[in-house]
Amino acid sequence: TTTSMINATMTMKTYSVSCHCGRVQAKFRRKKDLLLTVWDCNCSDCAMRRNLHFMVRMTEFGLVDDGSDNRDAVPTEDNDFNNSTSSMLAQQKYEDETILYQWGTKTAVRRFC
Repeated sequence: TTTSMINATMTMKTYSVSCHCGRVQAKFRRKKDLLLTVWDCNCSDCAMRRNLHFMVRMTEFGLVDDGSDNRDAVPTEDNDFNNSTSSMLAQQKYEDETILYQWGTKTAVRRFC
């Protein structure tokens, strides 16, 4: 119903994040009261940077264009956060500014700045 859609949207919060060096910016949204599971990776890079990792759904994540805080891209109940936030320009910058690294079975994918 419309009421439940509005209540679900109202409990969402948008967070801003970036890569280590800050050249790639992104936003994601999630329910404010939802518990967040994080893990502490023990690889040498993450240990050195004291990284903690967590996952969000791709539909709740979007890259941010240069020079834009994407205020107009805050999702409504009938649009997809990922499609409204990420652009081809932001995706190209992400690929240009990071290096793809895959290890072992090549199942996990990681990009480093």
